[in-house]
Parts: sequence; structure tokens; C-alpha cells
Amino acid sequence: MAGKEKIVSEGRLTEFCQQAFQRAGMTAGDARTAADAVVTANLRGVDSHGVMRVPPYIRRLLDGGANANPQIRTVRRGPAFVRLDGDRGLGLVVSTYAMKEAIKLASATGVGVASVSNSDHFGAAAYYAMMAANHDMIGVAMTNGSVVMSVWGGKGAFMGNNPIAVAVPSGIEVPVVLDMAVSKVAGGKVRLAVKKGINIPLDWINDKDGIPTDDPRALEAGGTLLPLGYKGYGLGVIGEVLCGILSGARILDEIPLWFAKTTEPVELGHFFMAINVDAFIPVQDFKKRVDQLVQKIHSAPRARDVERIYLPGEIEHLSEQKRRAEGIPLPETVYQDLVKIGRELNIAAEL
Repeated sequence: MAGKEKIVSEGRLTEFCQQAFQRAGMTAGDARTAADAVVTANLRGVDSHGVMRVPPYIRRLLDGGANANPQIRTVRRGPAFVRLDGDRGLGLVVSTYAMKEAIKLASATGVGVASVSNSDHFGAAAYYAMMAANHDMIGVAMTNGSVVMSVWGGKGAFMGNNPIAVAVPSGIEVPVVLDMAVSKVAGGKVRLAVKKGINIPLDWINDKDGIPTDDPRALEAGGTLLPLGYKGYGLGVIGEVLCGILSGARILDEIPLWFAKTTEPVELGHFFMAINVDAFIPVQDFKKRVDQLVQKIHSAPRARDVERIYLPGEIEHLSEQKRRAEGIPLPETVYQDLVKIGRELNIAAEL
């Protein structure tokens, strides 16, 4: 099975995903938003958070764990912040709404913060941070998640791998986009390795007995992701505070595994911030300095056998350029999962 792939165009994949979300009960607008979020992840080479996630998202919508037509409401609002209740909507939709709110606030006050409760899995964090960067703002996106990672010094899964993304606009250079889980690797990458039929590095996960393993199937069999050292664990704790406690959402073991318990609401919390660069410094001056930063880092002395030094998000940018032109490669198993859900939903469009 390893190595087999299907190449699908961005347009065909987006159309298929949009139809799937609509058939599962979402409005056309929300379906477009969700489809764009997952396909963008694939374009950027973040396949672990792309269309591989569509079947479990659809299952959550059909089984009632997620709300296909959420009525997102404001719980509390101030000049520079808003607290939102996502009404159990897919995180892809709720988070897009929330970051738009943060951007509006930042346009007026310089900084905008959106705190979200009662949401669902939101996919790739960079998608929302980049929304702000596209408005000449610095974007921050965070979420907590299902228990998949051990704590530092602990044994077994105890907390989410609570990702954080920061996107920084630039001038002529590629925007700087950091997107990272606080575990050594995102759980989706382990599950993608299962789909591809390949082994993983030994330091990614432990099996159910706490022993390092290169078998990605061990994660679903009671294994756990490992934190990115004590610093990753520390960031994970802060993620629980900003995303879960500040918003009034669930934390730690209160959150069920979203793709396994598809009838249950997960009630995740998110945190979004937009910083209006022009409120602090003329935006063109800022972008020029970011370009200088990028150029200086690119010119840093390279270690032996290193051909190029990359900035955060640069590899993903290059992937996006390539895949827009050549199509998106999908593992055969992921492709067949989409075909299967398409048949279930009576989608006429073919992949």
C-alpha cells in the first residue's frame, strides 16, 4: 500500500469537499469555508490536517456530535475582545468566523482577541493565523484538544497536543508562518502514516506500555504522543488556560476523542488574536524589516550537508505553489475513504 497515490486537482478536490459538507447538512457558505480550510492544508503539504479529515468530520455531522448549522453567538464583547459560543459547529467554520471578528476589532483598536467555547476540531491552525496576515496583521491561533499526549514526567495520554500558529506578513519575501503542535509531532501525522502504510520515527510515540515504537498503529491501540520536551509541555498547559479556561470550554479529560466518539460534542476552546501592525509602526516599514529578517536568516552559515535554510512556513509555501500547478497527491487509502463517503452521500462529482 505504501507509495500508492492519486493526483487530484485543487478545484476538483474543493468541489467534492464542498458538496460533501453540504450533503451532511451545512449551508453552501459554511461548506465552502470548510472545504477551503481542508484543501488549503493539503496545498501547503500539511496532509495530516487536510482532506483526510473530511470523512470523520462528515461522520460527526451525520451522527450529531457536531452541529451542521451553528448559531454562533456573542457571550461577551468589549472594545478589543469578543467571547463566542460556537454552538457545537465544526471548528473550521466557527474559527473562521472568530478570526474575522478578531480582525475587525484589531482594525478599530489595534489588537483584537476572540475567545471561543463550545466548538469542534478546527484543522490546521495556520489557516486562521494567515487570515490576519492577509490583512497586514500578525495572527495568532490556538486550540486545545482531545487527550492524546502525555505530560512531562507522566505516563500515558493526559492532555491535548494543543497547537499554536503565528503568521507574520512580509513584503517581497514569503510570510513567516509558524504552525506547531506541542507534541513532537501532530497526531494526524501518525494517523497519516497508518494510511500510507509506513513506519514512523521511534521518538514520535510510545505504545500502551510506555515503550517507544515505530508502528503508527500503536497510537490507536492505547499509545500516546510525546511532548516536545518540557517546553512543549509548558506551552500545552498555557494552551489549556487560554483556549479552555479563559473561554469557559472543556479541558483535559473532559474532551472526548472527536473522531472516535462522533455522537458526542467535544466543546473545544480556541484563542485567536490579530495585531494591527499599522497601529504600531507603518506597515510598509514593518514588512521591509521582516524581509530583512528573512534575508539575514537565509544568509546564515549552513551546517554540513544543508543546502538551504528555511523560515517557518517557507516549505509549506513552496508546496502550495507546486501543488496548485501539478495537483494534490493523496494516498490511495485517503482517496478511497473520500470515494466511500462520496457514495454514501450520493455525490455526483467524481474525484
